[in-house]
Amino acid sequence: MTYLSFTPYFPTPDSFVGPFVSDQVNAIERANRFDCVLVLKPFPWYALSLQYTYAGRVVYGVRSFQLPSKILPDLFNRLNRWFFFRRLKQLGISKDERIILHLHTSPLAKYGVWAKECFPNCTAWMQHHDLDPLLVRMGILRKCRWHQRMVVRNRVRFLSLMDLQICVSRLTLRQLETFPSNAHTTYREYKDTLRNFADLPPVRIRDSYVLYNGADPRHFHFSETRESRDCFRIGCVAGFYEWKGQLDLIRAVEYLITRSENHAEKIELILLGSGMRLAECRQYVHEHGLSENIRFESVRDHAELPDFFRSLDLFVLPSYFEAFGCVYLEAYACGVPFICSAGQGSTELIPDEDVEKWVAEPQNPKDLAEKIAMFRKERYQQSLTVDWNIDHLIAKFLKEKVK
Repeated sequence: MTYLSFTPYFPTPDSFVGPFVSDQVNAIERANRFDCVLVLKPFPWYALSLQYTYAGRVVYGVRSFQLPSKILPDLFNRLNRWFFFRRLKQLGISKDERIILHLHTSPLAKYGVWAKECFPNCTAWMQHHDLDPLLVRMGILRKCRWHQRMVVRNRVRFLSLMDLQICVSRLTLRQLETFPSNAHTTYREYKDTLRNFADLPPVRIRDSYVLYNGADPRHFHFSETRESRDCFRIGCVAGFYEWKGQLDLIRAVEYLITRSENHAEKIELILLGSGMRLAECRQYVHEHGLSENIRFESVRDHAELPDFFRSLDLFVLPSYFEAFGCVYLEAYACGVPFICSAGQGSTELIPDEDVEKWVAEPQNPKDLAEKIAMFRKERYQQSLTVDWNIDHLIAKFLKEKVK
């Protein structure tokens, strides 16, 4: 049996986007349920090379012709279908062999449909990593009603033909099950966009599974050796986008600093990432005189994150539109507790009796500051409701879904 992971998210030697897919593929290979495990990734049609290697794994490119900024994404389906099957033939994939095609993000669902049409023994899985499971907020025409309705109709049609819908949290699954309802989200931009699809049909779900991302214990683990310092260090790892909430975290730390002027222990916040809101956050820190306490660092390779996590006292990501967030579990695996926002996928990890300790009100810097201050004073232990070990999560999943 051959396993194919087809994903737009996979790290390269120069870009570290998608490490959660890399960890998942490695765990699937370690489970020894497949004769062959391959990673496919959409490449621009003009790419000179159709493969690269990251952390010892070869990633095979599949040419894809698309207009810029996701305009009319299904316009070139015939050409892209031809690119896809040509690549599978080059990789020696026979039409007679049993294949599991594991697709990541709904725009790739059409490849699952094409594979099922031509490979009689093909099973298509679709995995959703976003609380916007149909990715209706993407592209320059995301606010153009006629364009988005056309895109959504096609995605619903293709997704409804998938054999299995995999979601990274129960909340993500609810978002998919209830689409196009906006009952399960508080994010205004997404709620407003969903009104354009209120009369469209939902996705017909044949089967579903909640598969938390997990962390690889080979890299993310506790270390007895801890850096000696005289500060309370908070860390955050995320792209700088509105819904990630870094500015709320900065304001929370500012609030703590004003309350702790005579406290012997300095507060330090380190923010890792890049994105469109980075400049705004930098400007706020500069204008409010917070540079001694708050600093920004560039994106790091996934292999470097364990040392960063282990240098922290607390990890905080106050995102208010978060399907799950593997960084929470990665920090936890390194012995660092985390604080998240209410109503997100990550809150499914927190026992009900501990919500007051670890879950802050979304977009409320003062409440977030109080949660941080409470932990800073008490230093209590964190416990979770799920197993964070990715090998255990994948083994259980494959046992249930691969017969």
